[in-house]
Amino acid sequence: MSQDLLFPIYKPNFMYFSLKEKKFWVILPLLLTVIIIVLLLVKNFSFDVISFKNGKSFSYHLFLLVIIIFPLLFLSVFDHWKEILFHKKLLLAGLSSFFIAINFSSHQSYQFSFLFAAVALIYLFFERKIFRPNTFFILLILYFGINALSLIWTNDIKLGVSYLREIIPLIYVSLLFSFFRLDKRDFDMIALFIFRFSIIYAFISICSWIIETRFLEFPLINSFGFSKQILNNRNCYDIVYAWSDRVHPTYNGINLLFALSIGWYYIFRKKVKDNINPYEFVFIVLSTLLIGIITASRFIIIVWIIVNLAGILFSIRNNKKLLISITLCFFVTGAFSLAKFSDKCVNFIQDPIRVFHYEVAFESIKKNPFIGTGYGGIPPMIEKDNPAYVANNNFPPNVYQMKHPDNQLLSDFMQTGVFGFALITLILSFPLFLSIKNKDWLLFVNSLFFLVLMNIESPLMYVNGIFTFTLIFNLLLNRNTKLKQYNLIR
Repeated sequence: MSQDLLFPIYKPNFMYFSLKEKKFWVILPLLLTVIIIVLLLVKNFSFDVISFKNGKSFSYHLFLLVIIIFPLLFLSVFDHWKEILFHKKLLLAGLSSFFIAINFSSHQSYQFSFLFAAVALIYLFFERKIFRPNTFFILLILYFGINALSLIWTNDIKLGVSYLREIIPLIYVSLLFSFFRLDKRDFDMIALFIFRFSIIYAFISICSWIIETRFLEFPLINSFGFSKQILNNRNCYDIVYAWSDRVHPTYNGINLLFALSIGWYYIFRKKVKDNINPYEFVFIVLSTLLIGIITASRFIIIVWIIVNLAGILFSIRNNKKLLISITLCFFVTGAFSLAKFSDKCVNFIQDPIRVFHYEVAFESIKKNPFIGTGYGGIPPMIEKDNPAYVANNNFPPNVYQMKHPDNQLLSDFMQTGVFGFALITLILSFPLFLSIKNKDWLLFVNSLFFLVLMNIESPLMYVNGIFTFTLIFNLLLNRNTKLKQYNLIR
């Protein structure tokens, strides 16, 4: 196993960063921080960002295009970019733009996935070598197959076919990734690019929050009340992501959490060119926490804690005494908090609507545990007309119809029975197993936070969730596989 996949052996030391070597990357987070401070101080500056977006004018579409295309200029700053061949540049630029696009509407995700497919095929043509599909791709093929097979007994064939079309990216994106391999410097550049794009993404979101909140004449301090709805039937995340054409507190936060894990992975690694500096690292840590708080996203806050705790342990792993002491401290503090504030912890983690969705899901599973309802068969169960919902007097009368029970494992169990449940469990366990086997911290921590995500959302039933899951895991697994000659198809 190559050394770069092992836990770093470097001791924490911020002093090796020099302004001369990292001038551009040092200035960027400092400049963005100054702009945020100026916006906070200039209290009479406001703008209706939501109306600007809803107008769908040419200016807004141009704004989004600039947000997607402009960060690609960051690639030209990397030393590695100047050393690689043109067809490799096409591949890495296509992959970078693809990652940016999945943070926006599903329409853009599809468009840039096709662009990625085109540049990947061009790259393979010039490389003249191709690798065989990997195990992860085979598992996804089986997942697609069992969902397709369940259309035979589904109670809504039209909806099932619609869902099946949505998970096609699981197949073609993973297939393309399995055909090529990124070397260490390729992966480093892409990971650091994603990290820096996420800084821009967080910056724009924070600016949107300040400007739109001022326009609505809502005190900024009231955004910290951890309430979803804050003013005129507007949700807090509608304001933070007022600038974006995709608004969802969980899925919008995934790229920030992924960037946070990248930050911990690289911050203490000395031998990486164009590496992360402390100013960038502090910016992404604090901005991700701030966005988690002002969007009232329990997912972001919980995973932020997990990634940072794992990152702290990750950085001190070579100091055994300190590692044991800090680990014990975490356990004691966590146990005390759960004991002292158990009611508040339960209320924070549990969503009463989700809990009731789970109860209805388990009732559905009990009726047909082996083959389930068939793909697309969930909506008749998870809706307000279900007698189980009507019988529950505590359930809100304004419940909206759901396409899933906010849990991917339960969603698959409901639709494809025990076989589907076993397969999705295997898909989630496979990267976790590889991360432990290969001592790959970055894959390990992202496997953990996707396990959390799969238990509070159903990302594989949404286009953006499908693209995000597929792209992040394929990127991490692509450089995780040790190259072997027999994998080459000549």
